[in-house]
Amino acid sequence: MSAQSKAGRLRAAVLELLAQHERDGALPTSARFLFYELVQLGVISKERTGSRRPDQDMIEALTDLRESDQVPWNWIADETRSLDDYTGSPTIKDWMLAVLRQARLDPLAGEAPLILTESRSLAGVLRGLAKEHCVQIAPTNGQCAGFLRKEEYQVTSWNRPPPPENSAARTGSPSHSTEPELQSESYHQEAATQELPRDNHGYLHRCSKRHDRAPDMSGEARIASIRCQLAAWVKVSRRGKQYLNLKFTPVDSDD
Repeated sequence: MSAQSKAGRLRAAVLELLAQHERDGALPTSARFLFYELVQLGVISKERTGSRRPDQDMIEALTDLRESDQVPWNWIADETRSLDDYTGSPTIKDWMLAVLRQARLDPLAGEAPLILTESRSLAGVLRGLAKEHCVQIAPTNGQCAGFLRKEEYQVTSWNRPPPPENSAARTGSPSHSTEPELQSESYHQEAATQELPRDNHGYLHRCSKRHDRAPDMSGEARIASIRCQLAAWVKVSRRGKQYLNLKFTPVDSDD
């Protein structure tokens, strides 16, 4: 394949983008994120031409790079497929030694947040960070009412009980919010105009709700070099505990 051909130039662009991810410590990533990054860079278009998907050329270039050992397979997260292994171990000793590697103490003392992402690809990219910081993560992938109502997923970052109703009026003391302490909206808007979030960082600020389905907070994040709009809804579990339901929406291009 000629390096000057269309396919060759695309392979070189994908390889350079992944090399940048490696330098930034932003691996693994996903094919979907790579596609949006290449769209932002003007290398490819997201408009469909003919019967081929817009990302088909990029996927073929990425597959070719992986099969030729230029890109390690574990650099790309694939959340659409999994292997369930129920084979067990040959001896009890082997099983104990295998599970012992997974043992770790909870540094957050039961207060770890649950990160909910809309897409499986984003959860795959964030899974390494979630493991590093000892938090929980789960993709919802659209309709998820039954999933969220399962007992094991009633987890929250804030375990403080809400104050009794009208307690401030009875005691004369100022009320205390059970929401996380956040800077004012004007503070974050000013910060956002000065500098975009660093990779794998973001910010949230409170926003006025124009209707019931509008988010309680909004902001921006940069995940694996992809700029995303960030929205958050304050939810309450069946146990009366608050948590944040987050939505990341990739932005096509940086301003």
